[in-house]
Amino acid sequence: MTCCDATLAEPMFPSQRWGGFRVLPARVEFWQESPDGLHDRIRYRRGDDGWIIERLAP
Repeated sequence: MTCCDATLAEPMFPSQRWGGFRVLPARVEFWQESPDGLHDRIRYRRGDDGWIIERLAP
């Protein structure tokens, strides 16, 4: 039994007033600042066989 199974032995259901959105992105870009100016930028694009990872900078 995993820790989650032990913690959530009873199913949890959202309240009747709960709402949400399902987001299915075609691409996502991450940017991480660096003090030396060599910021890290990585883009993930959805391909036919999974995600394609592209380094944009440095």
